Amino acid sequence: MSRAAWLIDSELHGHTTEQVIRYLSDCADADDEQARQYALPVGVCLAGDGVEPRWLNRVRRLFGR
Repeated sequence: MSRAAWLIDSELHGHTTEQVIRYLSDCADADDEQARQYALPVGVCLAGDGVEPRWLNRVRRLFGR
C-alpha cells in the first residue's frame, strides 16, 4: 500500500497497532531490498566520505606511505 493510500485509509477507518507495525515493517523491508539492489562491492567507497578502500590502506602500510 502506498503512503498516500495508507494516509487516506487511516483518515477513513483508522488502524490498529498491529496494522501500523505490519505496515512499518513492510516499508522497512522494501527499503532494505532497494538498498541491496544498489549496494557497492566490498572495498569501494564514494568520493568525499572520508574512507579509503582497503587495498589502498594495505599498500600504504606495506610501503610506509
